[in-house]
Amino acid sequence: MRIGFIGAGAVGTGVGILLKDAGHEIVGYYSRSEVSSKKSAELTGGSSYGDPVLLSRKCELLFISTPDDAIRGMADKLSDRGAFRSGQVAAHFSGSQTSKSLQAASQKGAFVLSLHPLQSCSNYEGAVRNLPGSVFSLEGDEEAVAVGKEIVSDLGGSSFVLKAEDKVLYHAAASVASNFLVTLFNMSREMMKASGVGDGLLISALMPLMEGTMANLREMKPHEALTGPIARGDVNTVKDHLDAIRDKMPQLVEAYGVLGSHTLGLAIKKGQLDGDAARRLRDVLEG
Repeated sequence: MRIGFIGAGAVGTGVGILLKDAGHEIVGYYSRSEVSSKKSAELTGGSSYGDPVLLSRKCELLFISTPDDAIRGMADKLSDRGAFRSGQVAAHFSGSQTSKSLQAASQKGAFVLSLHPLQSCSNYEGAVRNLPGSVFSLEGDEEAVAVGKEIVSDLGGSSFVLKAEDKVLYHAAASVASNFLVTLFNMSREMMKASGVGDGLLISALMPLMEGTMANLREMKPHEALTGPIARGDVNTVKDHLDAIRDKMPQLVEAYGVLGSHTLGLAIKKGQLDGDAARRLRDVLEG
């Protein structure tokens, strides 16, 4: 399949490299940064285009891999200049935007698709390393979804199909799992530093703990994997946590309470708390 990319970022470049290796023809890249488009084209055996319309006209599948807020505008501009045609597939990688953001392409007879990797890719090397084995969501026209399934298979991934109305909640869930995990790590890191743990030990101290928890989650349900003072019903320990946080990091008290309350729900499901301990923990966390 002849494939092109509008935008030469981490995901677009990584996908291009993987699809080239799978036997697809990478027509090329267009980017506002000529340096970026030339680099991505060189990595994939394609060409760097100064005009996205010319690129689109040569492609069977065109990915608009711009930032989310620019997808609809780019599709509209391309459509106004006759870049789309009947039977072509126009796609994007956004997790929150639906295929409706490519409506301008659809009006010209193209099939439209949202293809979103449930993966974190900070650079193209990371995309090449992480995308194989990942899960992708697909949403769009039936014909485009069929193409998307083939593309995901060629990327070494697996896929599922979403309804358009469910995409925003789906993306919020992905953000909790990925983005908020980074935030939680940083919260723990700052608390460790405030408790006197040296910078040089923070990664080596916390990463094995987090990796062990993730390993448990691969094998167990969340409530089964849960450990710690809330799971055990250690009310006094939780009180001590909150007292220490109020004393040294008061800006994190609310976050600890909210996370603790959600954790309490899992602990109750685990079945090791009696009713009195659960009530006392809730009072402490919400007090």
